[in-house]
Amino acid sequence: LNHTSLSSPDLPTPQLSLNALAGMPAPKTIHVYGTINHHCVLILVDGGSTHNFIRSRVAKFLGLPTTSTPLLHVMVGNGTMMDCTSSCPQVSVEIHDHRFVVDLYALPLSGTNLVLGV
Repeated sequence: LNHTSLSSPDLPTPQLSLNALAGMPAPKTIHVYGTINHHCVLILVDGGSTHNFIRSRVAKFLGLPTTSTPLLHVMVGNGTMMDCTSSCPQVSVEIHDHRFVVDLYALPLSGTNLVLGV
């Protein structure tokens, strides 16, 4: 999925569950610990979120390379919209000896460092 296709009217709006925004556990979520660049991060695996997100402050702390992205409107579970203008491409995340390489959209999350969506 490339950035230009995200703004296509044919595709649904990216969504971030309200639980993921606040880092709160819910029936469709699970918290796990992982590592990025040898630093421990709290990860919320969330079936209610459509994309992968990282807390903006954590991305900066970890020194992850960020790229500007076309404006991405993300709908939060309570119906409000958040604007995302940067992402961290191809981030290596390790969870229990398994390595995943994911693109992460930077948002001002609270309560968790990373949200892995469906």
